[in-house]
Amino acid sequence: AAEGRPINYGASVAWTYARIEAKEPTMPAPDGTIVWFQQAFSKNNWQNTLATPDELKQILGSVEQGLKEGGLGIGINAGYAPGYGHKEYYELAKLAKSYEVPTYTHVRYLNSAEPQSSFEAYQELISLSATTGAHMHICHLNSTSVQDIEDCADLVQSAIDQGLAVTTEAYPYGAGSSVIGAEVFRGDDWLQRWGVPSASYMEANGKALNQEKVTELQATAPGTVVVMHFLKPDENKEDRAKMDRSVLFPGAAIASDAMPWMDDKGALIEGDVWPLPSNAIAHPRSIACYSRFIEKYVNEYKAVSLVEAMERTSLNACRILEDAIPQMLNKGRVQVGKDADLAIFKLDEVKAVATFEKPNALSTGMEYVLVNGTPIIEAGEMLLDSNPGEAVRNKVTG
Repeated sequence: AAEGRPINYGASVAWTYARIEAKEPTMPAPDGTIVWFQQAFSKNNWQNTLATPDELKQILGSVEQGLKEGGLGIGINAGYAPGYGHKEYYELAKLAKSYEVPTYTHVRYLNSAEPQSSFEAYQELISLSATTGAHMHICHLNSTSVQDIEDCADLVQSAIDQGLAVTTEAYPYGAGSSVIGAEVFRGDDWLQRWGVPSASYMEANGKALNQEKVTELQATAPGTVVVMHFLKPDENKEDRAKMDRSVLFPGAAIASDAMPWMDDKGALIEGDVWPLPSNAIAHPRSIACYSRFIEKYVNEYKAVSLVEAMERTSLNACRILEDAIPQMLNKGRVQVGKDADLAIFKLDEVKAVATFEKPNALSTGMEYVLVNGTPIIEAGEMLLDSNPGEAVRNKVTG
């Protein structure tokens, strides 16, 4: 779409949607909404079965069409469909390489213990980079490694040291978010895979659940958005060390993995709504990811300088994308001739106010934000009629 938005915008091609469309023919056609995606979790076939040759052809055809239309790469939510084929993943990597775009993978397994471990899932991804030459990007090194961040990070770093095109990112929280019907929360051993003692580490609408409630929601409302704690870095030094290893991984970007906003009854908040309703629920990373990184890792922990923090929250993402997306060569840099995408803030006033109990609370300290040289925040106030953002597309479409 050529219509402006407040921020620059683009999207990868959703393999998940293509797979659901091929494997679940009774589902309506994908409409790109979270509601459609939630409804898909009442189905099981797409998550746990191999694609037939005809289905694979349809999946690859749909994904390729998206690349021709400017997709920024192939988004592969493998953790939501762990039963898909290794050959299917191989074909997706080959397709990405043929268009010289990355894959962005939420890896197949979330599991601290073998077999079917996160470590094994990273091995699969790394092997495809080695065999196809594709740029394989790992989404959320923190949450997809669960308790095994140290060994997983060592493995990924070794691949990078060998010259493989592998990149990653993380968000500065020890909790992930998804829908309760996802395969990562199913099975008798799901708590052991996450490495946590009880179902109370999962929350819905800010309230801790028990196993009985988890089972009930999976049967009756599998699209319910939940928050799952796997580390508690603000309470535990060992968890903080694991978090640091992922968030401060060399060359990694800080990425929010933002979730859509729901009300406290579970209904999606749709449209251009601002300010958010007082009962809006999501993971706090949806609104406070970057403020939390600056507050914690610059101001409190003194773990990185402000310059390095800016590199991790802006330039590193551009570096990950720019070979496939030439527009990103003009982003993330404060230089003559580059796009004027600028954030101006008071460092000592930057605070992530949002919590898991009150996730919609606005961060403080941000004074001005400019997109392509035009303010969208001015003197701390959002300019709701300012839409200077532009579409970002792959080099196939320019």
